Amino acid sequence: MKTIIFVRHGNARSGKVDLKRPLSKRGEKQAKVRAAELSEIGLGSVDLVISSTATRAQETAKLVFGANAWDIDPELYAACMAEGITEAYAKLGASAPSTEWIKKYPRLWGVCEHHAAETKKLIEKHAYAETIAIVAHGTILNAVAVEFVGDAALKTLILEFAFPEGGAVAIRGGKTVSFHV
Repeated sequence: MKTIIFVRHGNARSGKVDLKRPLSKRGEKQAKVRAAELSEIGLGSVDLVISSTATRAQETAKLVFGANAWDIDPELYAACMAEGITEAYAKLGASAPSTEWIKKYPRLWGVCEHHAAETKKLIEKHAYAETIAIVAHGTILNAVAVEFVGDAALKTLILEFAFPEGGAVAIRGGKTVSFHV
């Protein structure tokens, strides 16, 4: 039964080039706490880590999951930085692509869904992996996580979940969801 763990990167330092921003001390602590928590429930070791190209996401992945098989996906960063997504969040004062957000900005959610479908293909490419971690940014994590649950109520729950910095959601077999904040 495939298990997928979605982890939002930890808090990052400010910087001129967003892609290159490293974790702050707080972000490092968030990642270490998440590592201990996931390890405690048997999810500390994974077969594959798919990470955004953003420095903060890769640093989070290394702190949470250590040295594992890696597949860097530049689309995970591009999807989150797509034109208009950040502005849409700001207008709604939202930190997750809630159902209200999706209704108001269907084109932007379409961008997220496209990248989620591409990420799903990437996961399917690594069929051997039973436990996979995806470390990226809040927006795309919600879109990708929804792809892996069958139940409508769970889909709504995941859409409404605002991934906090360093937060995680684990989905096992498309049914069991555990939230780690």
